[in-house]
Amino acid sequence: TIVIFPEKEDYDYGDFVKILANALPNFTFCCWEPDEDSSSVKQVQIVSDTIFTAKFEIKTHASDFKNTKPTEYKLEQNYPNPFNNETLITFHIPENNDILVEVYNVRGQKVATLVNEPLSAGIYMKRWKGQSENGNILPSGIYWIVLKCDKMHLIQKAIILR
Repeated sequence: TIVIFPEKEDYDYGDFVKILANALPNFTFCCWEPDEDSSSVKQVQIVSDTIFTAKFEIKTHASDFKNTKPTEYKLEQNYPNPFNNETLITFHIPENNDILVEVYNVRGQKVATLVNEPLSAGIYMKRWKGQSENGNILPSGIYWIVLKCDKMHLIQKAIILR
């Protein structure tokens, strides 16, 4: 499966787009063609009509199953940052775990819970529209995105500019 952010009908010259290739079970991500980039997360700038193809391979040998999941917990910087309408939060989970992703304001008050569930090992992307728990649009400011589990607390700064 492929996730594109921001997801729009048409893109303008100079727009930046982030794409993520998620391999289904029994497959592994190989690379992006035509440039043979082997990172499953790719950021591109729209400067021409370009087609990127995600290449996946079927797992056939036991050795194909190694290194198919993240090796460490990671909370990437949200993109775009600063943002106005929405941002994309990407995080890596190396093992099955109960995951909590929350957003706090600069006063340390929780304003939103984005994820609160058990997740399998993998790379995840979550869209956040800069809204509070009850759907209110949050004002411009600095916010903290926090990924928590029983083994880890990771934090990234997000900035909303309205």
